[in-house]
Amino acid sequence: MVARGLTLRPYQLQAIEAVKKDWETLDSVLVVASMGSGKTIIFLELLDEVLDGTGSRGLILAHREELISQPVERIAEFWPHRAPHTGVVMAEVNQADRQIVVATVQTLVQPRRLQAVLRHGKIDYLVIDEAHHTSAATYVRVIDGLRAANPQLRILGVTATPIRADHDGLSKVYRKVSAKYGIKELIELRHLVPFKALAVQTGVSLKFVKQQDGDFVQKQLADVWECDNVFDLVVESHKRWAGDRQSIAFTVSVEGAYRLAERFRAVGITAEAADGTTARADRRGLLERFRRGEIDVLCNVGIWTEGLDLPQISCAHMVRPTRSDGLYCQCVGRALRTYPGKDDALILDYAPAEVRNIVMAGDLLGKPRKQKRVEERAKRAGVVLSGFSFTGEGTGIDGDPDELVARPLHYLAGSPYRWFFHDGISSLGLGKDERGISRTLVILPRESGGYELVGIGRKQGDLFDTIRVLGQDEDFGTLAQQGVEIAERRGAPVIMSRGGSWQTNAASSAQVEMLVRHAGIGRERASLLTKGEAAQLLTHVFAVRSLQHAGWGVTVRPLAQAG
Repeated sequence: MVARGLTLRPYQLQAIEAVKKDWETLDSVLVVASMGSGKTIIFLELLDEVLDGTGSRGLILAHREELISQPVERIAEFWPHRAPHTGVVMAEVNQADRQIVVATVQTLVQPRRLQAVLRHGKIDYLVIDEAHHTSAATYVRVIDGLRAANPQLRILGVTATPIRADHDGLSKVYRKVSAKYGIKELIELRHLVPFKALAVQTGVSLKFVKQQDGDFVQKQLADVWECDNVFDLVVESHKRWAGDRQSIAFTVSVEGAYRLAERFRAVGITAEAADGTTARADRRGLLERFRRGEIDVLCNVGIWTEGLDLPQISCAHMVRPTRSDGLYCQCVGRALRTYPGKDDALILDYAPAEVRNIVMAGDLLGKPRKQKRVEERAKRAGVVLSGFSFTGEGTGIDGDPDELVARPLHYLAGSPYRWFFHDGISSLGLGKDERGISRTLVILPRESGGYELVGIGRKQGDLFDTIRVLGQDEDFGTLAQQGVEIAERRGAPVIMSRGGSWQTNAASSAQVEMLVRHAGIGRERASLLTKGEAAQLLTHVFAVRSLQHAGWGVTVRPLAQAG
């Protein structure tokens, strides 16, 4: 039954159909969709369709209260016929007999609570919200328990950020990405608002802050970063740039959240802070006051990175340097939802001295081809390092590798490897092995349908050394995942260093000349590339030439037409 009073967007309908089709042959799939895409609507309509007229049961699993209340509220609003058959299992609430159960993983990981649900019948369909948490031990235990009761269990994970900071891959659970819809695409469709982002220079060095599990060590980061000068800069930046925008600020520590809120209040800006120990009723009260416009800035560490439905937010203060793509997107994405009268969002990113070593908005949200410089007064003030705004244009010669949620399936394994796409052929360079042989993986379509994964080994000065078929499959994503697994085992270590100077520095003169000679790219255009981008293009050129020389019948447009 179609949701009452709700018109689903075309991409939401496409995602539902894709999942149902994939469920025919696969037991677990993922939908990657940006914040604001309506992921809750997608999985609730899906459950309504697959449960309709059957005795099947569904379970929605999440890790915090906000993610539990949202589907229950949406069911009551848009699927009222399901409301009497929907129940919550969390803390003291135990409505375990319902056809649709909405539960926290912390509750169901307790064997007695899981068995209480299963006593009323097996679960046929499991939906995991914020699915990037799925590889955690608690989720794995719950999934194992559900599968023991029903080996035919079908699983859908939904997330905006299919990557974990600790690189623990989601491919342990999910077999395929059934659908993905990125930030840039949803902005172009006007389901998210455009943004402008400013990197505000702090001058604080993070050189001696250690890293663990893919991000900065939080205690050390707080000690170095959360100083009065930084917080004063945040307040001044808010006054200078945010104006009357309702805002959210993400800090490193709990103490920092409360100190920053105090700094705002000291200059007459209404601000409140909350943390994981804040009582649920108090937290809900803060959100209601914010919705009524009584609070200008909400300060927090990480309690509102997920599941927060406050579309009034039009400014995000990123007062928390991070190397985690997922965390960054979750934080700044809070400001991108549409709202009446809201034309755009502002992202204020407070940059350490080593700004190249952290993730910036341009890296994740889709760098525009023509970066728009900030106003002249900002440059004169010396507080803004750089800035750009979303233009709706493509990202130029390198396709679209910088939009996290549009990256291909290999991000399921938490890999920094990036495929290059051009004219239906994808390439992934692995660097040189100990014998000096340059190795490249290529995925290309087969005449008979589907795709094949090919490995190419090339000696310096030779066109090619070896070409070998490594795999064939009807699904591109499966081969992309297989390729990255090979890269993880055999790739040169320098390739793994995504923050290395070889990637971020300007292309060398030798690279520029090679691009002009072998790829037909204009010298001016080639000189705008980084070393990493140039290397990626040259790898692709020589891989395609190797295939052509070996008689594979590969036909592509000149690479100069890429992007």
